[in-house]
Amino acid sequence: MNQPDPQPAPGQVWLSRYTTGMYVAVTAVEGDRVRLIPVTVTPQGAVIPAVGRGRWASAGQLRRAYRLTDHVLESAR
Repeated sequence: MNQPDPQPAPGQVWLSRYTTGMYVAVTAVEGDRVRLIPVTVTPQGAVIPAVGRGRWASAGQLRRAYRLTDHVLESAR
């Protein structure tokens, strides 16, 4: 049975399907658009915003290029 696609929400952390160790966090959702910022996830599971610019992407682009993790960016909740 197929799982439904996860819906992006602020605070979620997603792992790149194509680039090893690349994470982004969702900081805002506006309709079908999501605001993403690069983050670092420590071995202990802490999520730290990384140096870099945020960007907007569609929810579909996010789901195609990244997979949802169990990590949470508390400052975006």
